[in-house]
Amino acid sequence: MKRIIILVKLLLFSILCSAQTVDVITSSRTIELSPDKWVFVTDTTAFDGVSRAAIIVGTSNDNYVRTPILGVNKTDGQETVVHLVYFPADICGNSTLLVKFSGDPKVYKLKVGYSFQTKRYTILFDNNELSQYLFINKLRTNLNLDMRLMNSCNIVDVKFSLSGVSEALMQLER
Repeated sequence: MKRIIILVKLLLFSILCSAQTVDVITSSRTIELSPDKWVFVTDTTAFDGVSRAAIIVGTSNDNYVRTPILGVNKTDGQETVVHLVYFPADICGNSTLLVKFSGDPKVYKLKVGYSFQTKRYTILFDNNELSQYLFINKLRTNLNLDMRLMNSCNIVDVKFSLSGVSEALMQLER
């Protein structure tokens, strides 16, 4: 089985990826993710304090994007952030994210920022038609989430199951 190692500062964990599952290695244990269930992960560092995350691996139509990851993260003393990991780098700029929840007929257009240092996208909820609060609430009340990341170089479609997200987010907010 081919494995790719990705260092994800977003969770302060190392994530080992394969086509079927993702193993999240914290300082104390390994947690296996699959495309059908959200999990809650926590870790503590001397510099950042406690980091908590609700994360899931999705499925994609693109062979380059084998294990896309959606994470809702909260670190002590910081705002909650929504990240996309293991998506194509934004080398062309001006990426846009289209979001469609299974129980909502509307397609939301969101801005994202890309960090070449951390290799992740952050959903920028400022000046978007969907607030972070509403986005997280829709995670709780729908079955699936479809996303399309678009820029002048790529169009990547990704699907995430929302099974177990309510429980994972409840732990995140404690």
